[in-house]
Amino acid sequence: MTGVQTCALPILDQVGTGNMLNFGVNTSVANGVTGGNSYSYTVTGNNNVATIDSNNNGAGTSASNSVSITQTGNTDTANINVLGSTNSVSATMSGGNSNAIYSAVNGNNNSQSVTVTGGGSNTVTINQGVGSTAANNTSLNLGTAGATSSNYNGSATVTITGTSNTVSLQQNSVSGYSDTTVLALNGSGNTASITQSASAGNTTVNIQSTGSNNTFNIVSKTH
Repeated sequence: MTGVQTCALPILDQVGTGNMLNFGVNTSVANGVTGGNSYSYTVTGNNNVATIDSNNNGAGTSASNSVSITQTGNTDTANINVLGSTNSVSATMSGGNSNAIYSAVNGNNNSQSVTVTGGGSNTVTINQGVGSTAANNTSLNLGTAGATSSNYNGSATVTITGTSNTVSLQQNSVSGYSDTTVLALNGSGNTASITQSASAGNTTVNIQSTGSNNTFNIVSKTH
């Protein structure tokens, strides 16, 4: 499926195996998410690939986009590329193995929320502020834990360039498996909180910080 959309609220649902979605959006600046563009993508099945790009026309005027993605199955991949300010990205992976979400957001006052429940060997890669472009006053909540299930052998890689950003990461694994978190902060006045709660196994936290007045709170426990 391939589409180009301007200022609407498309809802895309795919069920089955081996589906591919390339969704390019030509947008202009809007005031606030409620006055912007909203996109919802849901996929149920295996080996599906989705790409959502809010700057499809390359004009660099995209803003106030709300993107919601839900993946249920195995070996599904979602690529999210959102440009501009006051954007919201919400992604959920549930009940499957070897799924991946790649999200790149540029601009200020953006928020991202990623939740992974069940399954194993899932990968989340987040970039806020790509290259030398700063992302300021953004927030990220990443949880790889569910109320009744966990993501084993999960990995999370987060890179943020800018100032006054807030990062919250939580990983919960089961006995005998591992969690890996790589967090890179490039800028000043950023705050990061990381919690790993594997009941047993190996946990790894890799922190890379460039700048001043960055704050880290890390809780990593195996027993």
